[in-house]
Amino acid sequence: MTRPDVSNDMQTALKGAELTALPIVHLDFAGDPVYAWGGVGDLSWNGETWLGVGNLGEIGTIQSDIKGSIPSLELSLNHIDREILASARGQSFMGRRGRVWIGVFNDDQTLISDPALFYAGEISNLTISDGTDPSINVVIDSRLSLLKRVRPTYRTQEDHLRQLDKAGITVNDRFFEFVPSLLNKTIYWGLREPSPGRGRVGGSSGGFAGGFSGGFGGLAGPSLSAER
Repeated sequence: MTRPDVSNDMQTALKGAELTALPIVHLDFAGDPVYAWGGVGDLSWNGETWLGVGNLGEIGTIQSDIKGSIPSLELSLNHIDREILASARGQSFMGRRGRVWIGVFNDDQTLISDPALFYAGEISNLTISDGTDPSINVVIDSRLSLLKRVRPTYRTQEDHLRQLDKAGITVNDRFFEFVPSLLNKTIYWGLREPSPGRGRVGGSSGGFAGGFSGGFGGLAGPSLSAER
């Protein structure tokens, strides 16, 4: 994980006697992305409207180990409405982007400067708890840990389109559409496919011998006449 890019205005605010710093969270669910922040009411920033969750949300701590490995970040949203829970169950979240910024605010909850990116990675788990206190827990894996992870990919049309969708590409590319039809297919490289009534081995060897026999015979004639 890289060091947050903190602006000069934010650095000045961080040195002040009083400070209001709140998280800004983006979860890029495929069907309905989540834009939320830790204040109250709506926040307009970066071309989006961020829903205020107040003290209903929690963000886990981040601490890198001696080897530079950064653990996952866990986000929690408590006291969630049932309709939001139902919508979250239908979301495609695996491998989608998750980002957390830290913003510094004035007393009237306006941003002092652009927020600093605090954590970025991919969503690896989503847990929904109904019960008496409904909640949503999201786990985001860091970019550093993603570089060390083995990612199996398949040469199939479905996996190809899934990778395109993950990259935000909506083109219906058909590159791998005919790959299944090539499985166990016999290809005659440099030779014509034998007819049904002709043996493969006999037909191939006959063409091979005949072609090279005539060729060597033609080359031998001019060589002998030159010696004479």
